[in-house]
Amino acid sequence: LISLGKQKDSEEMSPLLPIADINKFLSEQCRSLSSALKKLEDSFPPSSAQTLMSAAEASLVLLSHHIGSIAEHYCNGVGYIEEMLRSQLVSAIGKEIQSEDFTEFILFHNRKLFKNEFVPKPFCHAIRRPGHYPDGVLSIERTGNGDFGTKKNTDPVVTFMRKIEGSSSAPMFFPINAATSVEFTGERFLHAWICHEFREERESRSGGFNLVARARQFSSFLLLIGTVSGPDSFDPQHAIILQNKDEVLIPLLLNQLPTPKEFKDAIQSLSPEQQRFAKAFRSMQLESSVFGVCAVQLKPQLELLLGLPQFSLTKEIKLTQDLLSLFIDYQISSDLLSFDGDDSMTSSEKVEVVKGHVAAVYEMIQELKEKDLRNAKQEAEMRVEMLGGGGWSRGQVGERREKGYIRGGGGRRRLDMAPSDMAPPPAAAWMAPPPPQASDPFGAPASVPVLRSAELSATKTRLSIKPKSQAQSDLTKTDTSQLYKDSKDLSETPQNSKSVDFTLIPKKLDAKFEALD
Repeated sequence: LISLGKQKDSEEMSPLLPIADINKFLSEQCRSLSSALKKLEDSFPPSSAQTLMSAAEASLVLLSHHIGSIAEHYCNGVGYIEEMLRSQLVSAIGKEIQSEDFTEFILFHNRKLFKNEFVPKPFCHAIRRPGHYPDGVLSIERTGNGDFGTKKNTDPVVTFMRKIEGSSSAPMFFPINAATSVEFTGERFLHAWICHEFREERESRSGGFNLVARARQFSSFLLLIGTVSGPDSFDPQHAIILQNKDEVLIPLLLNQLPTPKEFKDAIQSLSPEQQRFAKAFRSMQLESSVFGVCAVQLKPQLELLLGLPQFSLTKEIKLTQDLLSLFIDYQISSDLLSFDGDDSMTSSEKVEVVKGHVAAVYEMIQELKEKDLRNAKQEAEMRVEMLGGGGWSRGQVGERREKGYIRGGGGRRRLDMAPSDMAPPPAAAWMAPPPPQASDPFGAPASVPVLRSAELSATKTRLSIKPKSQAQSDLTKTDTSQLYKDSKDLSETPQNSKSVDFTLIPKKLDAKFEALD
């Protein structure tokens, strides 16, 4: 037994042992350990003896067990203290903190710390022309199931946002094929998103995030998804046209890059050549990790392409739907539909001229369809007459059936018809709508019909296709300057415009995080 000293009056309420009592426990540990080692020396042969087990080996085993026991008791003590603190914190708050709760906590304090112009805002943008009803909504929302199988909150994620006006920025480009690229300007938004999650959520991946795009009724827009590959280039990977209450949910696959400190520790043992390669590869990852989304409204593009005044198609719902069908389904050239009358005509008169062109094209398509049906019907009737004896005698039909050229029940059939006698291909085969794609609703940007020139927004925002070489089709050789009325040459970049290289922002953030680590 260890006789402990009496506590003073100031120490009566303290749950900790005094230093004097702790020293007595340590002295007792040393005494008992020395006694155990003394017994082992008496029980085992000395270390000088040539035996398998001596007093030295026995002492080593005893000390190993003693050290393991001390470590186990230490871990149990620290675990007990941590669990006690955790239970006290849960009792004080009233619930267990999840990643969503921590996000709400950060947002609550951000509203107090930041000024109104710098407060993080939800990633939710209305695709609209100034002063008009939105054509659709674009947002990033959380997915997954919460506790008890309930659906989690699907509010948009909150991001730090910087808005760049289209008039103060240089134009950007995205390619639609190897020889043609599209120039576009307009408002640009740079977002930075801080995602809070615990390790268990990262390992289980129970929840995710979706890029959600919704179109209003009788509205349409083109959505491009890709990466920002340079200061003035956008590399689209997928494109889709949304119209008439379409809703698209695109899962975002998030791959986390190592932090600057983790990356530095990982390459510390590599050779100088391997370190330079790893740093160059990480630099490429950072510059190519800027996710980009481009929304292009279609009504302004149609107005500019067809030579119509601004906002003239806003209330022409049927005309807009017919134009989209002709361009997308039938691949009709815009020269057959554009306005070619007097510029002094009113807006309604110009729209009526375009309506007449659309009606004439639809009438031609319908006539070609009827002609194809008549030709197909005549060919079918001719085959029936020839196979049924109208062109051959009964003996010829029987002889050919015996030779296997004619089989009943829709089997193999051979007709003695020269290639010159074959019916020509239908005259309107090129007018028929193309067959639907096999699986993925998202096609390459080149497969989406892009207008030769368009307008991204209602004010000073233009979209035009410029050829990269002289060997282009008549479509790309057309002088697009004639399509822009009362406007300056778009090829001239304003001198006060500045090009912001979004690809350098991840590298700058990485350097700042490394300085903080």
